[in-house]
Amino acid sequence: MDPRLPYAFGALASMVRADAANEAASGSPDGTVSDMMRSALTVANQLRRGPGSVYAIRSGQWSAPAGSARDRLLCAVPIGIAMSTIDPEALAETVWVACGCTNRNEFQSAALLAAALSLLINNRNNSPITPLCDAVDVVSAMKPRGERQEGPDVLTATRRALNVAANSHSPLARVRTGTLMVKLADISPSHRIIPLAFFQALYLWAKELPPAFREESGDPALYDAVSAALAGTCDTHSALRDLDVIPVAGVSHIDVLGIADQLLTLSAHTPLEWIRRAAGLAPDRPPRSGPSSFEEPDSDLLNRHAPFEAESAPTPLGAARGDAPAGRVVFMTELLLRFDGHSEDDVPTENEWATREDVHLALPFTAMCAARAMGVEVVSLSPIGEGPRASIIAEALAREGIIDAGPRVRGCDNGYESKVIGGYYRTKTSFIENVPKHAWDEATRRLDPSDVLFVDGTVKRSREVLSAAENALNHLPEHVRVVLDVSRYEIGPARLPKDNVIMVLPQQGVQGLFEPIMRDRSAFDAGQDPERAASFVINMFGRYTLINTATEESYLARPLRAKTSEVSYITRFPAPTVEPTDPLGSQHARYGVLAAALAQGQTLERCILLANCAGALASTMPGPASCPTREEIEAAADALEERADEE
Repeated sequence: MDPRLPYAFGALASMVRADAANEAASGSPDGTVSDMMRSALTVANQLRRGPGSVYAIRSGQWSAPAGSARDRLLCAVPIGIAMSTIDPEALAETVWVACGCTNRNEFQSAALLAAALSLLINNRNNSPITPLCDAVDVVSAMKPRGERQEGPDVLTATRRALNVAANSHSPLARVRTGTLMVKLADISPSHRIIPLAFFQALYLWAKELPPAFREESGDPALYDAVSAALAGTCDTHSALRDLDVIPVAGVSHIDVLGIADQLLTLSAHTPLEWIRRAAGLAPDRPPRSGPSSFEEPDSDLLNRHAPFEAESAPTPLGAARGDAPAGRVVFMTELLLRFDGHSEDDVPTENEWATREDVHLALPFTAMCAARAMGVEVVSLSPIGEGPRASIIAEALAREGIIDAGPRVRGCDNGYESKVIGGYYRTKTSFIENVPKHAWDEATRRLDPSDVLFVDGTVKRSREVLSAAENALNHLPEHVRVVLDVSRYEIGPARLPKDNVIMVLPQQGVQGLFEPIMRDRSAFDAGQDPERAASFVINMFGRYTLINTATEESYLARPLRAKTSEVSYITRFPAPTVEPTDPLGSQHARYGVLAAALAQGQTLERCILLANCAGALASTMPGPASCPTREEIEAAADALEERADEE
């Protein structure tokens, strides 16, 4: 038996079964198939006539079945089974004629479906994302056919879908779906079928996807058949339930297994390197990746997770930046007041908030002040309520020259956090309420290529603020760099991507970050050494990770896509030697300076040195929101670089 037969049968049987189920739902007898399925079977029967059948189709010696190109998209399925991508133009011409394409988007949809099935059948892979991406490459290399229509084409939409799938940390399909729907918002529903089906093929276990995608496709019945064909190729076990196909064969007289077997006889086994050579790619092509936005554009590091280039790229760092202006640092956080109480009931009264000496703004405000000290524009998205705490926060932002762009919330004051003196992990917190669900959407959508988004991981603590963050991040432009602060044991919103994000936390914070999700000693053991800590975090999240130590030096872990997931590129960065007197707030001074230096366009290495110097110098200054001047920070960084050159 041809080892490819289960995969070919899986595609054909799943498609027929899905189509018949829709017809039964519309009132037809069980096992009846639709007219568009009969068109696909007509093409299959023509191909079964032998090797000359493809030429007959392409030369016009055979009359294609009636119906619109939309109804004949399923004709691409038998073509994908019967033809290899080794000759892309032969595949393209067959698709164009047999599927009755009249414009470029119709052609791209049919060609992508045929190419994907051919690649999935001929080159079985543990993950379907590789053949799906290869299908995009093959169709992209084909000679364009049909008139171009306005707006993004199907190839563009499919690249977006695969980028979203590959560039998300969260395993939850629903998390990625929100971002995907935003990315496809400007795509006509009729051109979403293939991107949505490709995306679903990567999440066959996600039961919530089909209902959502069916409606977004504009044609639920057609979407069901297309997505079923891809799913049947990826998961042959569900497709090989003969009892599900028998009623179809009996009523509609379709020999699914026989058709699949005969179609395969036309398609020779095609080695993957041949396919890549036909698409103009080297046989030994490295993984679909390139340098991260944190690296120089000509870097040879392959650490970008998205398989295709971003539609909007960040402004380069370092010399390649040219004369591009500095960006802003935009803080996605909820500002709280902080104080140390003597008991859980020791909460200031309304009149005491402005007079108690032990009241100050929580640590994200320190990061804002540090970024502002570097001379960049700083924007706070923190919601501001009504009451004494809200007034203190608003006045502090104005005093520091920080732009207050947060939503105004009526009827509720800002929150607070109180650490009980002498209490172990005894903290009392209160959060603002009634935050609009879409409060941050527009601000996030308007971020520029030079801007840096600072995300406070503790937004997860407030259900309403987290909802605002998750919705806003659906609109996060691909060109935005993100500093994710997980220093307070919260991993942040699930909708943050892997690319363009650098996670920052202290060495001792590794254990606390992973304690809620791990039941062994691995996080504790990793936290005993900064290099191990950096490697541990990056292996868990796949993002750039910066670990700072008690001596203010830091360790950067870079993801490397060209090697195994256990390998990372770790670099140590020194810090000035100081005698700390008040370390509270020093690490957030470091994080704010890191974000500001990135917005200014300095190299990542220089950004980290500046951050280390800011943290070290801040630890010698009184007060949690203290930060050295830009001149002091840069002078200390220059001294470190000179010492390194001498050594």
